Amino acid sequence: MPRRRHDPQRRDRIVDACLEVIATVGVAGTSHRKVAEAADVPLGSMTYHFSGMDELLREALSRFAQEVGDRFDQRMRRARDRTQALDAVARIITDDVFAAPRDLVLTHELYTLAARDPSFRDITVAWMDRSRAALERHFDPLTARMVDALIEGLTIHSALDSDPKDQAEIREAALRITTLPPPSGALPVRTGALRDTAVDSGGDRGEPSAARSGEEPGEPVPGPPAGGYDKGRQRRTQILRAALKAFGTVGYHQASMVRIAADCGVSRAGLLHHFPTKESLLEAVLTERDRVNGDLFFADQDPAHDGAEYFSRLVRLVEHNATDPGIVSLFAVLSTEAGNPAHPAHAYFRRRYENLCHDVRRALADLDRRGLVRPGVSVEGLEVELVALMDGLQVQWLLDPARVDMADRLRSRLRSVAELPDP
Repeated sequence: MPRRRHDPQRRDRIVDACLEVIATVGVAGTSHRKVAEAADVPLGSMTYHFSGMDELLREALSRFAQEVGDRFDQRMRRARDRTQALDAVARIITDDVFAAPRDLVLTHELYTLAARDPSFRDITVAWMDRSRAALERHFDPLTARMVDALIEGLTIHSALDSDPKDQAEIREAALRITTLPPPSGALPVRTGALRDTAVDSGGDRGEPSAARSGEEPGEPVPGPPAGGYDKGRQRRTQILRAALKAFGTVGYHQASMVRIAADCGVSRAGLLHHFPTKESLLEAVLTERDRVNGDLFFADQDPAHDGAEYFSRLVRLVEHNATDPGIVSLFAVLSTEAGNPAHPAHAYFRRRYENLCHDVRRALADLDRRGLVRPGVSVEGLEVELVALMDGLQVQWLLDPARVDMADRLRSRLRSVAELPDP
């Protein structure tokens, strides 16, 4: 096809093409050449219209966020009351997010990019602000933020859930979060106890619930002796720390084994001695985080035997994670990347989601048996909402930490579900 000499829409066409390339190969695979081919323009047009790839990505993803925000705003504007607003929220998730694979991929790519590169966070912050303003036409500001977090979490889980939720189930989750009574009980949270627990973790170790669920871990610490020399174990720990930082900062695909080796002061050959592939290194990082979480927060704890204690520890874990953005970034970046079934961590995050839902369901059942669930609250299916809320709050906190208190909002939600006694 001959090139267009007079092409006033060329810049717009390049931006649109960039979004299509991102939806196909992700941000990591997007290049000037691929976008130029998709837009049917000379390669030189890329540098004529854009100073670099960052400017192109910014304009393309800003356009995407604007388009999605417009649809969100229109649905909420058409709602005349809270009932119609709940219907609109459900349709936003099922019709605008789940039913549009392209938009779902682009949303994940934007979350991932903003999580690892602060220069793109103004796009997501503006998007969140606009969504909350639309929700606040029908709900109070705190409830609007909780609904927004629910949407974020369900968006992430849509690619991990083996039994995707339909519109009725999603509407029920939104209804619960907007109509439950204000909390009057007290969730057991001990000021200062978290730091003590993190230091003194040498008690009996059972099979930790969070270790099976893959919940977000704490600061890396050396694992228990597994044979070999002390120096080798120390080197392994250094590598895991460097890898955790790399995966949490730039994501799995962008992380370089050469850079990780340099960051921990070993040669690439030395790194490959401990971890022959990047996949094995990622698996080791996630496994170590699970082990640390279990030892520090969930040793000898069965959610089916004491649901109140389980949720208390879960809140303390979230408080702990808020002190280490690298941990939250690791899970936020990888969980969005892992929505792609081809990602090496997809199976891990799918198991994590399923196991965490299983543990929360068992904890809720225990609270129900003990008569601690508030009147009018049904625990059936509630675990899906709570897990989505936790992961949604995590994304919101990472993108706008000054305005999001993960632990406080989770604590408030749990207290609206059940009377959780003081310790």
